[in-house]
This record gives sequence, structure tokens and C-alpha cells, in this order.
Amino acid sequence: MYNACAGEGKGTMKKFAMLLVAIPTVFLATAARGDPGWSIQLLFSRCVPFCGALNGVNMLNGKIGIVVGGGYGALSQPYSVTLFSEDGGAHWIEGSVPLGSGSLSKVEFIDQTTAVSVGAWNRDGEGTILRTTDRGATWTSVVSGTRNRLTGVSFADAKIGTAVGDGGTILRTAEGGLTWIAQSSGTTNNLYDVSSIDGNAAVAVGDGGTVLRTIDGGNTWILQASGTKNQLRAVSFTDFNTGITVGSGGLILHTTDGGETWLPQVSGTSANLLSVAYTDDPNTAFVGSVGSILRTTDGGATWIQQELPTVAGVRSWSGISIKDGIGIAVSDRIVLRTLTGGDPVTCTAGIDAR
Repeated sequence: MYNACAGEGKGTMKKFAMLLVAIPTVFLATAARGDPGWSIQLLFSRCVPFCGALNGVNMLNGKIGIVVGGGYGALSQPYSVTLFSEDGGAHWIEGSVPLGSGSLSKVEFIDQTTAVSVGAWNRDGEGTILRTTDRGATWTSVVSGTRNRLTGVSFADAKIGTAVGDGGTILRTAEGGLTWIAQSSGTTNNLYDVSSIDGNAAVAVGDGGTVLRTIDGGNTWILQASGTKNQLRAVSFTDFNTGITVGSGGLILHTTDGGETWLPQVSGTSANLLSVAYTDDPNTAFVGSVGSILRTTDGGATWIQQELPTVAGVRSWSGISIKDGIGIAVSDRIVLRTLTGGDPVTCTAGIDAR
């Protein structure tokens, strides 16, 4: 049975199944008054199926999503891990990845079925790029052409995308991630993330407060004055002018003029901030940090720390994605989900074990 709650959509209380082990373990739960708005969907207490970390997530919509990560196995061999969901993150299934792929950092859908993920060195010593055309069920390797680790990827549309990585690495594709060409960034600082705004404009961030912007498809990357030397770990733009970048020491910078000026915002924390994602509302964004998740609903004028399950509070939330009101955050071997935009559950729901 199911009782509708304020702030919840139909089907909030579903059967939670850990589909990554040989014998699935099923969890049934009820949402009691005052429960956190984020609930644990997956929690690995042992090395099944992997001992690495989950690093990135991207939701295509409120139903379809992909989580990526990985680590090093026997004899220090690298490996990738991908999980995909088709029911809004209630269940996650492990995807099939090529042997010897490096640990994956970020992933992004580029159309309804295709996604691209980037990561660390594969067994051949190249930065890893993987591509799926079936929403994460199977993946194929793509030649990156770089010996550097890749840490960020973003697509403007189904064809044009940018990947960034160590040593100022910037790669561009105009073929939906099938082939990549190196671009000159003008820096040797490590770059950690990139946000593609349209086919010509993109912004990349990295070490030493580095902010780079292109408006000509990457033919030239211009260094912008960020006003900080802090490491910048993530960036997201909601339109050509408006964006957020976050980094070490609780730093949040906001721009409304395409990065000509970056103004600090009060995060309320000194913890390192690792990820940022806008929702469908351009005034609402989430930031993942070491130990917490922050939310703004007023364009960053105020940031409020989200209430999390106790076991999740000490984690480093390196990936976060919100689509159609469904939010997923990942850290280490934990997947969190919210169906309430991060708001605490406000009434009691019955069990729906369908």
C-alpha cells in the first residue's frame, strides 16, 4: 500500500534491490516523519563486485541514469565500474566494460541512448574514454590519444563535446565521442571539470584557481581571473552567462557575465567542495562536498546543508545529478537518492513492495 506524502511523488517507497551480487538482497522501507530527504540506495559493506570508488553520475531524466567509478585490482591492474538504472535510481545494474579500462571520473549522456565517460590510465597507459549506445548496459573503448588522466567531460549536443585532464589536457570531439583531437589550453595545471554551454562556448577549471573559457570551439582558450588560488574541482553553467564553480576550502564562485567576473558566495563550510549540478530550475543547484551536500534555491545567495542519513554524512560526494526532481549523489561505494529535491520527508508512507 502507498500513502501520498507532502513533497513526495507517487512510488516513493519502492522495493530496493542490490542487483550487483549473485543473490539479490531486497530492502523494504517506510519514510517516517522527519526522515532525511536523501536515502541510501546502495551500500557496499564488502568488496562485491569491486573495491574501488564511485566517482560520477549523470541522469538523463527522472528514470535513466548512469554511475561510474573504478579502481585497481590484482597486480595493480586498473578497472572501470559502471552502473545503470532505468527506474529513477531505485535499482542499479552493473554494466559491461572492457577489461583494463581505468577508473572512471565523469560521465555524461549525449542523447537518449548514448553516453561518454572519461577516467584514469588504462592498461595501455592512455587516459580512458568509454562510450555506450544502450544507456550503460555495454561499453566500448575509444582512443583518447593522451597519456594523461582524464577527469571531466561535457557535451553541448549529441556531437560536440570536450574532455579535460591532467597537465592542462583538453580534447574535443565533433563526432559524438568517437574520435578526439587535442587542443592547446595554454596551461600545464591539472584541469578537473568542464561545462559545455553550446557548440562554441565552454568553461574548464582546475588547480591554482584556473578558469579557462572558449567561445570559438576551443581554437583558443582564454584564462579568466577567478580571484583565487584554490583548487577548483567542478563547474556548471545553466546558460551562456550564468555559472558556478566550486573548490577547496568551501569555495563557491558565481558568475552572471560569462566568467568576466567571479564573485564568492558563502558556502557555510570549510570542507572541500567536489561537485556541482544545476537542476531544471536555473536558481536551484546542489554541491557535493566532503561530509555534506549543499543546496541553493536562490541562485546561490544562500546555501543550506542537506540532511543526510547518518552513515552517509562523512563521505566525499564527488558526483551529483538532478533531473525531473530525482537526485542521485555518489561517494566511495554509496549511492544516495532524493525524490523530494533534498527536502526531509514530512509524513509517514506505507510500504509498496511491488
